[in-house]
Parts: sequence; C-alpha cells; structure tokens
Amino acid sequence: MTIITPRKGSFFKTSILLILFIVLNLSGCSHWQGDLATIIISFGGEGRAAAYPPDNETFQKLEHEVILTSATETLNFSFTGRAAFETSVAPGKWNVVVNSYLDDEIYATGSKDVILKLGRNNETIEMHQAVFWWTWDASTAQEGITYDSTTEITITPTEDNSGCDVTVTGTANPDDNNWASQFGRTYMAAVGKTYKVTWKWKAKANTKAFENVTIRYVQEIQQDGNGDEYYELGTYENKLTIPVKEETKSYEFTIPENCLMSFTFMAGGDTGSFTIRDFKLEEVQLPSSTKRITFSRSRGDVSINGEPYDNWVGFYDIPVSVRGQGIKEGDVFTFNYTFTSDTDITVNDTADDIDKFFYLLLLDNSTTAKPQWWGELSGYSDNNFMPSIPAKREIKGSITFTATKTASSSEAGANRLVFLIDPADAVKRHPTLTFTEFEFYKSTE
Repeated sequence: MTIITPRKGSFFKTSILLILFIVLNLSGCSHWQGDLATIIISFGGEGRAAAYPPDNETFQKLEHEVILTSATETLNFSFTGRAAFETSVAPGKWNVVVNSYLDDEIYATGSKDVILKLGRNNETIEMHQAVFWWTWDASTAQEGITYDSTTEITITPTEDNSGCDVTVTGTANPDDNNWASQFGRTYMAAVGKTYKVTWKWKAKANTKAFENVTIRYVQEIQQDGNGDEYYELGTYENKLTIPVKEETKSYEFTIPENCLMSFTFMAGGDTGSFTIRDFKLEEVQLPSSTKRITFSRSRGDVSINGEPYDNWVGFYDIPVSVRGQGIKEGDVFTFNYTFTSDTDITVNDTADDIDKFFYLLLLDNSTTAKPQWWGELSGYSDNNFMPSIPAKREIKGSITFTATKTASSSEAGANRLVFLIDPADAVKRHPTLTFTEFEFYKSTE
C-alpha cells in the first residue's frame, strides 16, 4: 500500500530551519525627507553553504511580503523576484518581516529588529527555508478505505530545537505493514540534482529498537498510488532499524521529475518513542566533467507501437550548439558514453521482445509534437538497444542516431535524447546514470 499524501495528523512550522543565505541589506540612508528615512530592501549575498538557494529561474518567480512594524503602526508591502524594494518610514525602531512565496506556498521567511537613525545603517536578515514536519497514521479511514489499525503517531520539537521527539502508540496492521505510521518533513530541491541527507536518531531507553523502518525521499504525483517503492532508502526486504544508541545515517539520492519533495519515515509495526535530530540536506557538487541522467516514471503519456506503457524515462536536452535550428530528417548524431548505474537494470537479451528493454531515442517531447509529448524522431533497432546493466559496473560504448523525422520546433523540449526503460519493473529502484564520458555531436552538416 502506498500513501500518496498525508491527510491526517499534525502540521507545524518548526524552528529547525536551514538557512538559505539569501541576504537582505537594509539601509536607512543618509538622505532625509523631512522627518522620514528611506529604507531599502534588496537581495544579495552568497549561498555556498546553503542546501536550498533558489536558482535564478526560481528567484524570479518568488513573491515577497514585507511587514514593517513600529511602536505606533504596521505597514505592509510586496515585491517580486530580485527587484529592490524601497519606501520611506519614520526613523526609530522597526521590526522587519519578509516572507517569500513560490506558487502561493511559503518558501522562506526572515525577520529582525532594526533601528533607523541618521547615517547609513546596514543590517542583514538571514532567510530560512520554511520547513514543515507532518504525521499520518492509519487509525481512521482514508478515501473510503478502512485500515485494521489503531496506530497513532505524534511529534513534538526537542527542547533544544535540534529535532523532533516521535511517539507511536496503538497497534499496526496484523501483517505489519510498514506504512501504518508515518512522519516526515518537506524540503526544496532541484530536479536532476543529487543530494546528501544526514540525520541522527535513537530509540528512547525505555522502549525497544524500531526494526521495521522504511524511508521514502520523494513521493510520486500519481493517481493509483503505485510506484513509491522505487524511491526508498530502506526496502521491504531490507528495512532499517532505529537503535537504542544514537546513530548517524547518511544517504545520497537524485531528484526525479513529477514528485512531491517530502522525506517520509515509515515506522512499521513497532510502538514506543524515538528522537530524530540534526536533519540536513546538502547538494552534492559533482566534477564539471560528470553528468547525471535521472530517470522518472512516466505514467500513460508514453506509448510504444501505439500502446501505453509504464516506463522509466530520462532526458538530455540537446544543446543549441548541436541541434541548431532543430533536428531535421536525415541528420546523423553520434553519442559516445561511459557510465555507471546505481541500480540493476534488467532487460531481455534482444530488442525483438519489448516486454523489458532499454532504448535511446531522439525525441520531440513538446506540446507541438505528433503525437503530443512523444514524437519519436529516430527508430528502434539493435544499434540503440542497451543490454542488461549491473549496478556500479562501468559501461562504455557509442551509438549513432539517424533522424527519421523533423522536430516541430527549435526549442529544447522538441530536441531531446531520451533514455527509455520499459516496463518499470525492469529496475528495482529509481535509477540514476552517472557519466564520466558524455559526448553528443552532429555527424552531418
């Protein structure tokens, strides 16, 4: 059973916040307008140590709310993106609150008391990621489904605000389904990038170890609730244990498309209390010569021979220096590669049977493609068929593609190289390919 989104439990904003290092420079400037001072708010600063600095595209989408409060009045303003904000206020003590929103959801927040006085005053406000912890348990029905469970789970911040105390009571399903008790936290990350997550946990001394824990680092945005098991750090066959002695855990994972960024701990059938603290998520900086292709599940929008399939797909946008005005029928491209996969990819021995295969294709993945989103620009053959690939083994080779159709436009989405695995059970978990050689170029003019 897969729980898609938490629908029951407690949601609260904690002070366990990762600093974005988006710096606000507040200046009560030296030019006075009668008895008023000019206050200027602008974004700047460096975020090298931050896990979640927004990229330029995300930054431009942010909407900022500014709340200025003095002893006598409260003023509200708004601005967007990286634009500087400026207004005139009376000199003196002000509380400055800045909330940033992305798609109407809180993204980051920061506040500080400042004193505006004659002369230039520079202040810095640290913007923190807005983080939410949540819980879910199967003690009541969800969407008409009744679970045979009385499990309830609660979380409270630790006294030092370094994490959460978690308590599980009741009885889980008789077959010990590990999803019966869940808690987790939201996070923000970039699709296709790799992150390292670390935390510390331990079971309370008066309870036994939790021995049936499974963790999902993302959840699919989907309708039928199948497939989240591909995004797990612990599995049904190899569950994790929360010991009575504190332990530090560390994992790396790559963010797929079309998923909810929620780190979910499923406590299994055990009851008792444990503590989790010092949760940290950091982007893994790869060498400039390394490229990664991240696979995501495609649900119904991919068809082979006119039939929909439950696929794994990974995309590479062919750069404009190679695609020019777009792929044209008859163009020939060469792809030289050396890579490793982080999981086994099991396919049939030949390309004749499409039950399980791994192909590379030129693709028009745009709304103007025919058919929409999946306009194949090259065909299927032994030339672009990949054999079964063991995890962690280096694979080296070269593929030549001849375009059989012309892309619908010169845009990046209409000129892609797609890595296609069918069906989803050809892999045991969400796959990522790490390339130490990735050379893609046009062989004809």
